Amino acid sequence: MISDLELVDDDPRPPGRETPGSGTAAGKAGAAGDGSHGRDGGDGADGADGGDRDALARLRPWLWACGGALAASAVWGAWAYAESQAVPDLRGYRVSRELCEDAKLSALRAAYGEPEGTGSHQVDVRPEVEHAVCTVDLTHPRAEGENAAAYASVQLAYTRHKVTDPEPEFDASITSPTPGYVTDHRARRVTGLGERAYFLTDVEGEGRELRVLDGQVELSLVVNGVVSGEEDPVTGELKLPEAVDLSGSEPLMVEDMKDLMATLKK
Repeated sequence: MISDLELVDDDPRPPGRETPGSGTAAGKAGAAGDGSHGRDGGDGADGADGGDRDALARLRPWLWACGGALAASAVWGAWAYAESQAVPDLRGYRVSRELCEDAKLSALRAAYGEPEGTGSHQVDVRPEVEHAVCTVDLTHPRAEGENAAAYASVQLAYTRHKVTDPEPEFDASITSPTPGYVTDHRARRVTGLGERAYFLTDVEGEGRELRVLDGQVELSLVVNGVVSGEEDPVTGELKLPEAVDLSGSEPLMVEDMKDLMATLKK
């Protein structure tokens, strides 16, 4: 667009071409004729004016094109600026100040027991992104004096992106290792949950993870089986209880994830 403007010279006549009524053409006509200076035999003013009008007529398309390009540029620039200032669609999700309270885990609790204590949580709220995490252990009651236990350890993570879109990198993050989470796993798509969801299974069968993308929000629900042994006071032998069976945990995790997503929109 700037180069188009530079094509408009101080002299309105396109370079290298003689215009009707210009000094060169008029001079030649006057020299060849009877000494007149214009087409009407007068002082040549009418011929010069006609030449100027022809030159301006040829110039107007250039000026119109430049003006149209500048207008289009202004419109595009305004649209681009508006897009850059647009607020991401958070789909109604809010910040979670207490993820352990937001996550009811009703289905998992029915299968693996009640939370042992209130769990632990952390939240980090920033202008660009918000993080909330929660860890809670689900266990059945033990006999008095019994220290050995098998329980389900649940970890939740909730990230709300307020500037960048996590979608382009979500699939790649599925197979990337993350400390404290299932890292050696098989992934399988889950339908009907958020924008996209994957169920990850630990190769050893000791952990499950459900990871969900829904617009600007990423959620993760991890369930690991944990066994705590007890030493026999007589024989010194370590007694280990039977491990928690996580084989049927997928539908329970999906149910609890849907409930959590609905709660985070209230």
